[in-house]
Amino acid sequence: MSPTPGDTPIDFLEPQFTLQEACQVSGVSKIDLRNWLSRGVVKVGFKHRMGRWMFSGVDIMKLRVIGDLIVLAKLDPSTAAPIGAALADRFHELSSSRNANGRVGEENPGGSRRDTRIIVHLNESGDGVAFTLAKWDGATYELKASKRGSETEWTRRPHIVIPADQIMFDCMLALGEILELTPDED
Repeated sequence: MSPTPGDTPIDFLEPQFTLQEACQVSGVSKIDLRNWLSRGVVKVGFKHRMGRWMFSGVDIMKLRVIGDLIVLAKLDPSTAAPIGAALADRFHELSSSRNANGRVGEENPGGSRRDTRIIVHLNESGDGVAFTLAKWDGATYELKASKRGSETEWTRRPHIVIPADQIMFDCMLALGEILELTPDED
């Protein structure tokens, strides 16, 4: 059974992970993360009174998205940071909502869970990066061809699909293993 926000003993909002652990789970190098923190490029973590950087699970989820976008799309950290923040917003949304069955997240009529994707695309003027949240239903996202008009012109151009919910759950599992809180197998 995979943990979901709200039914794990880990508080993903509490800064309880070290810089090393944040880098291990997010895939961001220590050198890059220290550089970003010293320059204030990415707003994650806090410096403990003893001088040690500490990170929450949500911070680490943000770093995972930022690091992946830097490698995949060659974005700079300050451009990727708002996209990582959207993932954090999605985590807060999921952790505070449950459906009629007591499960986290939206369900399709057949009972499967609908995932959210962050779609990174060109902005309206075509000279910068923007992103859109979309519900993912099987192999397609909710922006069907019939709905594509001038307001969704980006759908006709290259874009990157980030599996937001899956990244959150993968990070949760990895952080649970760090804290030796792996879920029981059913």
